[in-house]
Amino acid sequence: MKILFLLTQDLLSPAGAGRYFPLACALAARGHTVRIAALHSDFSSLELTEFTRENVRVSYVGQMHVRKVGDDKVYFSSRQLLWVVLAATWALTRAAFTERVDVIHIGKPHPMNSIAGVLAKLLRRCSLVLDCDDLEAANNRFQSRVQAQLVGRSERLAMHTADHITTHSSVIQDYLVAAGIPLHKITYLPHGVDLQRFGTVDSLKVVALRESLELKDRKVVVYVGSMSSVCHALDLLMLAFVEVQRQVPDSVLLFVGGGEDYKSLQQLASSLNLGEHVRFSGRIDPGDVPLFYALGDVSVAPVQNNDAGRASLSLKMFESWAAGVPFVTVDIGDRRTVMGSPPAGVLVPPDDASSMASAIVRLLLDPGERQALRDRQLQLASEYGWDGLAERVEGVYQALGSDARRRSWLVI
Repeated sequence: MKILFLLTQDLLSPAGAGRYFPLACALAARGHTVRIAALHSDFSSLELTEFTRENVRVSYVGQMHVRKVGDDKVYFSSRQLLWVVLAATWALTRAAFTERVDVIHIGKPHPMNSIAGVLAKLLRRCSLVLDCDDLEAANNRFQSRVQAQLVGRSERLAMHTADHITTHSSVIQDYLVAAGIPLHKITYLPHGVDLQRFGTVDSLKVVALRESLELKDRKVVVYVGSMSSVCHALDLLMLAFVEVQRQVPDSVLLFVGGGEDYKSLQQLASSLNLGEHVRFSGRIDPGDVPLFYALGDVSVAPVQNNDAGRASLSLKMFESWAAGVPFVTVDIGDRRTVMGSPPAGVLVPPDDASSMASAIVRLLLDPGERQALRDRQLQLASEYGWDGLAERVEGVYQALGSDARRRSWLVI
């Protein structure tokens, strides 16, 4: 089967590195021909725009809707954005028509890949699958109401045109059903983990990284992800850490990643007099993510108590499980259900810095509870390997292919 993923982000982004690329690799390992056509966060800087990795052919075809330079996320002006979106839509559409495929899988329904995918479905007669891992109209920053409306309309266009939809969230599933999507057209597809990737960390590299970040003999609370407050309650984590640091003086808060709120978080750390007790690594290569988790005594995923936060299911949870790092997060959305019973992590009430601080302190001071959480997390992580999830997606593709062949016979 020939499969094409249309992505509006590169493979350095959290979703690209943690969801779409490993899914594509698992499908390729099952014998399918898989290609990814994607936008890049800094397309003009690329020397190599096409390559093959783990039997997946990757083509970067244009600039994504924001530009990431260093640790910052730079937004285009309204006029610049219009041309970027038009050029990206054209580039993804050309990629969708380059060769015949059996299935196009849209990753995140933005205008660029939604239009490209819909045109290919209608004109090339291929199956169209849409992956919704966020509420796009709620989970992005917009410069105007027109931009928000455009994203909302493209999201609905892709939803109603797709032959099938995958999602990792019951909140998004309810949203889809309320929008008129039949339940039988929706498949639950949680995030997965690459256990080999997280289980084979080079201990010498971890020691060197610990020394370079001046973390020797310090207890480390780690956050790995985007420095964006749209979905992530990073200010809440910072406020919670003030109390953590008071009770555990040798603790350090390590922020790993970049984003539009990177500088404001540094300013907040300074205003709270946290200074030397907070480290910012900046944006890192996805291949180094396991190394940074290995530094942590506790991993935290603070989540905003809003539509975007409730609909999300953080990759941090699955990655923390695979890395064996005790995990703390906010009790909203599907987290309690996915974490099982007893939960593979600590859940705290939303908007409650004091409860978050208490949970972190308890774990930092109790090695027995940390080990018990590690054991539960590693056991649960084994149930979320990408091999099994790819088999689930393969079943969706095959069912759509059978339906298409049946429709063709009826037409004849």
